[in-house]
Amino acid sequence: MEEEISIDLLERPPKTLSLLVYLHKHGPSNMSEIKKGLDIAAQTLYSATKRLKELNLVFEKSKRGFPKKVFLNLTRHGTELAESLSKANMVVGGTIVAFKKKLATLRKRRKTKETKREMIDILCRLGELFHAQGKWDEALDYCRECSLLAKELHDVQNEGISNLILGEVHMRRGQIDVALGHLKLSSKLFSQSGDMVNLSSVHYMLGAMYEEKGSFDEALSEYKKSEEYAEEADHEISHGKAILGVGRILGKKGEYEKSYLEMKKAVRDLEESNALDELPLGYANLGATAFFLNVDEAMKWFRKSIEVAEEMGDMRLIGCGWMNVAACLIDEKRYNEALQHLKRALPELTRIDEKGMLSSLHIQFGIVYREQGKWTDARESFGEAIDLAKEWDKPYNLADALLNQALLDIATSSTKKAKMRLERALKIFKELKSDDKVSEIQKRLDEINQ
Repeated sequence: MEEEISIDLLERPPKTLSLLVYLHKHGPSNMSEIKKGLDIAAQTLYSATKRLKELNLVFEKSKRGFPKKVFLNLTRHGTELAESLSKANMVVGGTIVAFKKKLATLRKRRKTKETKREMIDILCRLGELFHAQGKWDEALDYCRECSLLAKELHDVQNEGISNLILGEVHMRRGQIDVALGHLKLSSKLFSQSGDMVNLSSVHYMLGAMYEEKGSFDEALSEYKKSEEYAEEADHEISHGKAILGVGRILGKKGEYEKSYLEMKKAVRDLEESNALDELPLGYANLGATAFFLNVDEAMKWFRKSIEVAEEMGDMRLIGCGWMNVAACLIDEKRYNEALQHLKRALPELTRIDEKGMLSSLHIQFGIVYREQGKWTDARESFGEAIDLAKEWDKPYNLADALLNQALLDIATSSTKKAKMRLERALKIFKELKSDDKVSEIQKRLDEINQ
């Protein structure tokens, strides 16, 4: 008798169910068509595809021609399931249609306070629904209108929710200054309404934005606020995420023992909450800090991260996991094994177009090649890492690549180039307040100047 498929396997990764519905509606489609049609990131699409292939709900078939195109098709079981999901999709779609019709009716009425309150409620619901679907333009339109009406009627809660969504959408689109304005306003509004859970979310997002920019002091401050609000709300998942953020920043500032203690607390919170979506990153973060304390301990956490990421179908964290294991192997001078793990991570991260992590990956390739005496391969890898770090504004990666390329220069007696690159890296690490890296570079410069 065929085993039942647990619905949990289809709830993650994101867009898995949407992909089934899309294929049922449009028939066999290539990845470019699906990515455009669902308006999703490459990582999300490939993660969802991988999960559906594992469950034998879809299969790939190539069509002749140049360039060769691979089309995704539903299997018989996939078709049966997609038919049921399409019916559910119609119900949800009907809800959205009903909200839109109600909103259209309200727009025609005389704009009394009661009418405006009803409009605010529907606008906020529509904004949340389209935000959940990843339809950013529609979410922005409804949330902007909701925010204006809510402000007029002093509805601080709905104005706060609208600005939270506006901030997150702009953040995802890289419009950082606009996002900051909305998030700071939503923080003020949620403070007035006493919504501690949303306050924790707002300050976590602010922390993530500052962390991405390399502003570690500001990031640490925001993560601590997020932690305090989550604790006050007794919201374990938000609390665990916030502590992870605090731990990450402490690690990036070189305070590894403090970082490790914070990470352990965070992972305990997430495990107790069974927060499977957050645990792979939690284990990876814990491993990253443990790496500077005990490599074997770090390896254990990285492998645990891979295990849960595979269960979740998160290709980004799977690739990151192999890369992290490789870092441990490099530290133990097991270069051939490290190279195998890096080569395993490369197609995963390339397929999902994760350029930030690809920069880190190429740094590791460069380190392995450098230690093996393969100078040309090492230079090419460090050069690729630097180009990606510049393109995607990753200051830490840029400085790390420059540092490692300088070590290659020293190994090949190019001390003038080494000094130039070390000085560039030193300036960036000082700005990032990464004290351990600053000390390492200063030591290298002192050796060159002797």
